[in-house]
Amino acid sequence: EKPESVAFTRSRYYADMRYWRQRGWSRRRTSQPLVAEALAEMSRAGGLRNCSEDTWDATLDAARMYEDVLDAEFVEHAGYAVWRMRMFRGKRASLDRATYGMLSRAVKGQPPSRGLHLGVGAGSFPSTGRGELSAPTTTLGKAFERAVRQLRRRGASGDTDTRRRCVRARQRDPPREVVFRGINEYGTTMCCCECGNLTTSPLVGVWSIETNEMTTETRRSRRLRLCANCTSTAGRCRDRDVQGVRNLLWIQREEYFHGPEGRPRHLTLKGRRAMLREAMEEEEKKAEKRRKEAEGSERENVRRLNAMGSSM
Repeated sequence: EKPESVAFTRSRYYADMRYWRQRGWSRRRTSQPLVAEALAEMSRAGGLRNCSEDTWDATLDAARMYEDVLDAEFVEHAGYAVWRMRMFRGKRASLDRATYGMLSRAVKGQPPSRGLHLGVGAGSFPSTGRGELSAPTTTLGKAFERAVRQLRRRGASGDTDTRRRCVRARQRDPPREVVFRGINEYGTTMCCCECGNLTTSPLVGVWSIETNEMTTETRRSRRLRLCANCTSTAGRCRDRDVQGVRNLLWIQREEYFHGPEGRPRHLTLKGRRAMLREAMEEEEKKAEKRRKEAEGSERENVRRLNAMGSSM
């Protein structure tokens, strides 16, 4: 059965916490003449994000010159504190909806006596890249802990009747067992989640921001992975994260039933090296076969030419 995938993207997270609305509001506030002049003067002085004592002194002198303006805008005005609280509540609600929604769909229709095993990638990656907004890695882990507690307390659904049934069920049965397990992510993004073959980055078009249209240029995709072995035509294109989590599910299922040795061969370093050696040996055999066929064809052509020459 094909696994169900639910994506929680960074753009959705920042939209739920109303980050872009806060940025627009803050931009309108700081574009007022006196506030903009004060911020520009501090920026010309060098700012505070450095280790230079002279730059700090110049920036603080500029801030003291516009102390009344800065205090009235950033200290006395309550809008900034209100927006901080809105964003805090929005991002917490967004993470809680995403995590509890995923867990409730995983246990839907399952009795509380059946446990839930969660496989989480154990890789260590930075939460952001250059020019990107950070991903909520730490707060996402805390949201999963809250979702597990809520799942044990309320069951798979949030309606009143289900909560009453879960209260009665807890009096009879122990709470649902939820187990978190870290999984080595080696090969999960690169290998196809259907056949196990190594995937590549397909060519995609380049969108021009200046002309707001697609150009004729192409580049390798940083998001998609292409498997040329799944079908006989263009292959199967998948999002790299969808492919990765399906491989994690594959590993989780195999190791749950067969132990650590049950990890799929193509998702281990030793197995991948063996598969590469086998692929190279198979390619060498095919090349040797083609060479022998070419030599045989050449000998046949020479024989025919000699026969034609003798008959003449």
